[in-house]
Amino acid sequence: MPKQRQLIPVIPDQGLLLMNTPDVERKLARIAAILNETFSIDNLNSDKFIQRHIREDRGGIIIDRLRRAGYFGDMEVEDSEIFDAVLGKCKELQICAVPLKGYIIRRKDGSTHTTPTHINALSSSSQPPESST
Repeated sequence: MPKQRQLIPVIPDQGLLLMNTPDVERKLARIAAILNETFSIDNLNSDKFIQRHIREDRGGIIIDRLRRAGYFGDMEVEDSEIFDAVLGKCKELQICAVPLKGYIIRRKDGSTHTTPTHINALSSSSQPPESST
């Protein structure tokens, strides 16, 4: 069985926070609103793009996929702005580094469109299954 890639959570004290100005705050609030809606349980149940990429990207979605798919509209969004929005304004979301893939955004509770424990199962899938003999 291939070895599972480890998810590495990004923590707020990594020095990524931007200057706190009204314009930056408005932009971060808009980014956070988009991400909170994108990763809402209702949207996870209905958005086929999100469902497909959550399966492919270890229970989250690679940041660049969201940008390329147009989830931020015509707004130019830097990775650091996405980090700040998630870390400061998206209480139910987290960013994790996935070696060889980049950064993904996912729900902290592990919810996906299929089951609330899907991500937790992926994270612990490096453990061999218990035998039922």
